[in-house]
Amino acid sequence: MFHKFLVHYISVSKFSKIKMDLVICNSGIIRRIKFNLPKLEEMTIRPKLFLEGCKNLATFLGYFGMALRSIQYNILANTELISKWYKENDDYTNEDLTMALAKEFQRNEIHMNQASYYLMKCLVFCVEVMHCLVEDCEEESLMQSIEEAYDKTLGPYQNKLPNWLFRILLKTCHSKSEVIDRIMFEDGASEEDTKRDLSSLLQVLAHSICILKNHFQTRWHGIDHYFS
Repeated sequence: MFHKFLVHYISVSKFSKIKMDLVICNSGIIRRIKFNLPKLEEMTIRPKLFLEGCKNLATFLGYFGMALRSIQYNILANTELISKWYKENDDYTNEDLTMALAKEFQRNEIHMNQASYYLMKCLVFCVEVMHCLVEDCEEESLMQSIEEAYDKTLGPYQNKLPNWLFRILLKTCHSKSEVIDRIMFEDGASEEDTKRDLSSLLQVLAHSICILKNHFQTRWHGIDHYFS
């Protein structure tokens, strides 16, 4: 009964205000995310491709069932804010994301920087979660590992309600083998190929995080305290 309440709460809350294509229905999701994110040899972030990759990443989290729904919302909410900013500022339409962030910083505005910072934290969380899938950890430790990843990345920046909601939904998490099996089924790949693709995606995600982190460390001294 309580889980039914949660599903209803999510459907009628602010989650429903954003278009969320969270149903896993297309194959090759890992390859689509990799395609849209900056390549390892690139040091710029093309906004349109990057934001599309982040949306695909939100879809990927659907493999865990309802467990990471609040994280999916965070990713989509912040990509929507950044997309809206680009639409409202025609001069920056094709501008590298970090360059656009730097210009906003120079104008003493923070909205886009704040959205990008929280999005970066979501990416760090996703890296931690994918590590759990790639590493040979025990089945029962997946939920615990995800909770620890949340406490290190997003937990400190969210108030009591999102924290509570995350921990409640996490109890519905699929097992590690179920998550891997779903990815294998949708992608039509073996377990070995799936883990290799995830490892490759981890490198690309980590690279995107490094590009964003370099921007924030260069321009925002004490940013963790500022946005917490």
